[in-house]
Amino acid sequence: MILMVRSMAAPTNWFLLLLVLLSVAIVTGLMVAYNRYSGTGGRYDPAILLRKYGLVVLLLLVIGFGYINLDHYCTFNISSDNPSYGIGEVIEINCTINNPLPIPVYYRGHTLIEVTTEYSNGSNVRRFYFSNNEIAAEDAAEAARIASGEIYGRGFIAPHSEKIVRTIRYLPEYTGRIQVVAECTDITGTDSANLSLEITEYEPVWVEVNSSGIIVFLNENDDKRITVILNNSNPYPVRIPVYSPVITHFGSPDSESRLVEYIDWMSAHWDIPAYSTKQIHQTASHATVDTPIYITIYGITLRYPPP
Repeated sequence: MILMVRSMAAPTNWFLLLLVLLSVAIVTGLMVAYNRYSGTGGRYDPAILLRKYGLVVLLLLVIGFGYINLDHYCTFNISSDNPSYGIGEVIEINCTINNPLPIPVYYRGHTLIEVTTEYSNGSNVRRFYFSNNEIAAEDAAEAARIASGEIYGRGFIAPHSEKIVRTIRYLPEYTGRIQVVAECTDITGTDSANLSLEITEYEPVWVEVNSSGIIVFLNENDDKRITVILNNSNPYPVRIPVYSPVITHFGSPDSESRLVEYIDWMSAHWDIPAYSTKQIHQTASHATVDTPIYITIYGITLRYPPP
């Protein structure tokens, strides 16, 4: 599987612009001095100016040229948050350009990043996308990049720091060892990096509704009935206990018009995959702006429609 780099807006090259302006100013000044004082034999004679300031001008140009080429010392690397992941846990691979120098470096960008991620038996690891819109956007960006032949990811990198130039997510479906190999082609040449990760058994994390990345909210289905949805925005699958009872109030949260449901469950928990939602309850009720519905579940009271 070969993946092309996502298109990114290239920031303005302020340093190169400043260097050009400085060079133009120096050359213009020398030309004016030459035209004005040529043959005078005075202290502004071109020969005197060249002898006095030529070395300074040359040093400035050498320093400027050397600085914009410091990204030759930068290295390409790939990394993940953990050395191992469970089945169903989203793996986020960051491709970075690393600056080992004690001064800021201007990275002039890349033209291509190729990434392959495979199990040891040669089968591909499935890419993960948040939505179909993300797939379409990435495909369009890749097509635009191929057509334009532009350079992407330009920008300054702080001393002893790194710049993320691409992020790719994967969703492993079975156990084993996977190998991630990436290759970056930029102005300085081609550099490669690799990473080995272990995929273990499915291990959902026990959570409560007030845990980080867990949200419970109300929605309306196609039949206009109110449903309760659990959202897991974590990059790993979670296991959450079932609920009982469910209390529904009509019109106001303290209305005497209410419905109490006690539910016996066959299982004591649900599993929700990474970055996924699960419908956990559906009412037979409809809500309007004039008569909202309040549902108390997991000790939390929710309103639909929202205020």
